[in-house]
Amino acid sequence: MHFKIFAEQSIDQLLHEKLLGIKAEIASEDPARLLGLNEEEYLKYLVEKYSQDSLSIDFDHVEASAEERYVEPNAPGRPDLIWGDTRGKYLRQVITYHVPFSGDPWLLRCRPSTWIQWSMPVSTEHGQISISIIDYDNDPKRVATEFEAIKGRIQSQLGHVRQDVESFNSNLYNRAKEGLLPRKQEVSAQLQVLASLGVPIRKAGTIPATFAIPTVRKKVFPKPVASSASPIVTPTPTLDDAIYQDILQTIYDMGKVFERLPSTYAGKNEENLRDHLILQLEPRFEGSTTGETFNKTGKTDILIRHEKGNVFVAECKFWAGKSKHLETIDQLLSYLTWRDSKTAIIYFVNNKQMTPVLEEIRNQTPSHPCFVKPFSEKHFSWQFFEFHLPNDPGCKIKLSILAFHIP
Repeated sequence: MHFKIFAEQSIDQLLHEKLLGIKAEIASEDPARLLGLNEEEYLKYLVEKYSQDSLSIDFDHVEASAEERYVEPNAPGRPDLIWGDTRGKYLRQVITYHVPFSGDPWLLRCRPSTWIQWSMPVSTEHGQISISIIDYDNDPKRVATEFEAIKGRIQSQLGHVRQDVESFNSNLYNRAKEGLLPRKQEVSAQLQVLASLGVPIRKAGTIPATFAIPTVRKKVFPKPVASSASPIVTPTPTLDDAIYQDILQTIYDMGKVFERLPSTYAGKNEENLRDHLILQLEPRFEGSTTGETFNKTGKTDILIRHEKGNVFVAECKFWAGKSKHLETIDQLLSYLTWRDSKTAIIYFVNNKQMTPVLEEIRNQTPSHPCFVKPFSEKHFSWQFFEFHLPNDPGCKIKLSILAFHIP
């Protein structure tokens, strides 16, 4: 897709949206939890989450390609422009320079706070900027000179963009603190007012139960469903959708704790993080919630059983890219029988950027050969899909993919 480089959006708007994200996240925190947070650890988390990645463009490793295209004449009425078509366009060679870049690709669209009044259409693909120049006169010197001029303008704009990013990141801790302290003071004042009323304080029913063991454990009541393969077989229990969603919500809530307290969970492996999830699931659901339990051809990370049947199967993995993602789906499906219909993959993402990972999950999951269709997303980091078993296209599997950022 073509766009005008360093000209489509003000970088101030992009960075301001990050500050609004910090304020919104602070405002969404449960008041009682907010007052109990370690302030420095929480500020560090906000800085890590909302800092802006910079941008680098590598003009030392440029490659070029060429193709013929029909183009407009650069000087109307020139008789030497031959091979024209009926629309007045002419066949000419177009030289495309492919320039590697790294960092946040969206910054290529952003106009820096200090900028020059210049831009041109470019495109990006596979970590490269494509810059096309029409060779009207078969003149390599003119093409090279034009590219050097474009290169100088891009480098000038890039320098201004990098300065804006560096300034934003260096001030982010203070801006986060400016948002956190007034909110904590406001919450504290509200609680003092409530405590001064002279009557017993009712416990809020909206406080998430993620951090407290409930007094009554929810029972896993599987719904009986008949096998499509053999109608005379005794119906097999499957997990009720409401319980399935409740299990996923418990995992999601705990995953958000991982994200809010990254230093607490830093350095922990898959098994350690999985055990924290099981610690939250076990007291909430009757049945058996175990880790690394054998099921069919392999081991799963989280398995919930009911009366000797598996009703929920989940895999925990650190994110390792597209190919490993598809292998993880293969691995999960290989564990399943036609009796296991509700599953999950839980990713711990230690990449610096979270958004590209979530987009890759969304875009690449449908490329799996057992993919059937997507469902609506609960959240950008909580996506639902339908699959079928590798050797049984008629047996549909519900797969939820949850991803948590633990840089």
